[in-house]
Amino acid sequence: NTEALLLKKRQLSNSVSDAISAEAISRTGSGNAAEAMTQVTGASVVDGKYVYIRGLGERYSSTMLNGAELPSADPEKKAVHMDMFPSNLLDNIVTLKTFTPDKPGNFSGGMVDVGTK
Repeated sequence: NTEALLLKKRQLSNSVSDAISAEAISRTGSGNAAEAMTQVTGASVVDGKYVYIRGLGERYSSTMLNGAELPSADPEKKAVHMDMFPSNLLDNIVTLKTFTPDKPGNFSGGMVDVGTK
């Protein structure tokens, strides 16, 4: 997805969201999804791999891959290791900060949807 298309989707959306496109990821020189998430407003990257939305911990965030919910590789945490997604496979990363009926309701901080090429 291009930067202009993601901006248009964001303007027409019924929820509060932020997105970063493959164009923006390559412009920033990010090597993986965790590095790219440092560019998203309201997202914090902890330990170089965990993404917290709006300052809330991993317990309040959810991660999806192409619309399917992802489990964590760490049994002690809910957060997914975002550094395992190389930037050359990413099409976009959309961060939802409010609920919509078509998304799972198990997050209160935010949900990160990683889109691949």
